[in-house]
Amino acid sequence: PPSTLYAARKFVRRHRGGVAATLLFIIGVLASAGVALWQAKVAREQAQRAQATRDFLLGIFETAKQDLPRDTRPTPEVLVRAAAKKIDGDISLAPELRAEFLGTLSAISFSSSDYATAEEQAEHALKVLQNASQASTRQALALTVRRANALNSLNRAAEADQILGAHLAQLRSISDEVAVEGLTVVSSARWGTGKADDAIALAQEAAQLAARVFGKDSKNTLETELNLGDLLVVAGRSREGAAALEGTLEHWRTAGMAQDGDYANSLQNLAEAKYRLGDLAASGRLQREALTLLRSIYTAPHEKLADALFSLALPLMNADKIGEAEQVLLEAAQMYSALFPPLHPQNAGMLEGLGSFELKRHDYAKAADYFERATRICIEGKLDTNPDCARFWQSLSFTYLKLDRVEDAAQANAHSLELRRTLFGEHHPRYANSLAGLAGVQLARHQPTAALATVDQALAIFAEHEQSQSIAATMMLRTRASALRELQRPAEALEVLDGVIALLDRIVPDDSEHHFNALAMRAETLEDLGRTDEAREAARAAIKHERQRGLISPERWQHLEALAR
Repeated sequence: PPSTLYAARKFVRRHRGGVAATLLFIIGVLASAGVALWQAKVAREQAQRAQATRDFLLGIFETAKQDLPRDTRPTPEVLVRAAAKKIDGDISLAPELRAEFLGTLSAISFSSSDYATAEEQAEHALKVLQNASQASTRQALALTVRRANALNSLNRAAEADQILGAHLAQLRSISDEVAVEGLTVVSSARWGTGKADDAIALAQEAAQLAARVFGKDSKNTLETELNLGDLLVVAGRSREGAAALEGTLEHWRTAGMAQDGDYANSLQNLAEAKYRLGDLAASGRLQREALTLLRSIYTAPHEKLADALFSLALPLMNADKIGEAEQVLLEAAQMYSALFPPLHPQNAGMLEGLGSFELKRHDYAKAADYFERATRICIEGKLDTNPDCARFWQSLSFTYLKLDRVEDAAQANAHSLELRRTLFGEHHPRYANSLAGLAGVQLARHQPTAALATVDQALAIFAEHEQSQSIAATMMLRTRASALRELQRPAEALEVLDGVIALLDRIVPDDSEHHFNALAMRAETLEDLGRTDEAREAARAAIKHERQRGLISPERWQHLEALAR
């Protein structure tokens, strides 16, 4: 029978072209309508986002009204807290937008050195996404990177490594700017937990990825390359780090990029490398250049300004510019105390700097007090993986020797050795510095044979890392000469001292302290050999550095004066 379906089939067979055209037209209309509806939805979401952003910004500006008295106007920290409170109270915000705003506030807090607030806001944003079942999104990964970066700055590197290290596979799978930043932050965390080789490998990986993601000539790529050079320097690979930094900084300048905080930080690390390699003139020049740039960028008190002032003090002290060194150290100390809580490692580092300054002034009791306070922060703050604490212990050991507190010196040196052994292993220049300290303790205990073996081990490590032409190496060589003299081998000691003086003349011709120490010991060694006339000339050369007489005992100074007559 002629049913409706039968009639429809007949119609389609007789008019196939027309039916097909009609169906295509209807499908096109429906597709266009779908696209239009989707575009309208996107437009509404964008409008809502723009409205929320506008309301958010207006609320911040309302908080910061300029008609308030100057002493009651809100600080940036107060504005950030007010903004966070407003975000929490706005129930109309979508989770993604709420998390994005909180992440932005976290970045603002981080740039203001308020790392605790930065970490808190990043964690809050992550919880917002987690509650919205979006904890595995790229936005969540970016916030995890931001939180880990803040934890690194809070000296909580182990936590940073724990929360971000678990995402290494995810970071490596996305190959974008979040991955570059994430690898760099994990590298920093590994360094903070004493895994120097891992840190450098990750920094190299980040630099290679940045070149693919951003291009070889981009600012982001150059920043990751600077970070790699910085790590090489602080890891003791001074020559390699200096070469990397010089190349990248030159590339930065020729590309016409603005010289910013990252550029200044790398200038400081290049200065450190030059210092270790014995080029003190270049070191001081680079430190001043970095400080001038940082003063044009930041307003005091700021951590980067304090770091730059602290770093400048060392070459100033070695150039005997004690007054200027004291001025920059005190300015740095005021900034650190304003920026950080009492048990923060930056305050410990500042105390060690003040102790080093007192060593220059030969006030050993006051220096010991500063070093004791620095090491106390390491203990009370539980800074078990902070490599700077090893330096604080070694400085304290050296000062105790100056005060004739030999057993206290031995205990402090043992702390330094153990920490550096754990963090760097037994073939690192920093471990060698502690070995040289142990040799000094052994000499004070009248164990010259042990001292000679220990200092030779330290010198071998320095040679392995191409640091034999440095100030630190000359200090080790003086210890070696002392051991040889005590072993009744003055001719060998004299040969070592002649090499020390020649090296000092080449790398630090204007230095007074190290020349005095070497000349004084050379005069005494010539006396041991019965070469009276030469001993007299050496003693006269030594006492020309009368400002350094506090470096030796009054009895030794009187002996030098008698020898010079």
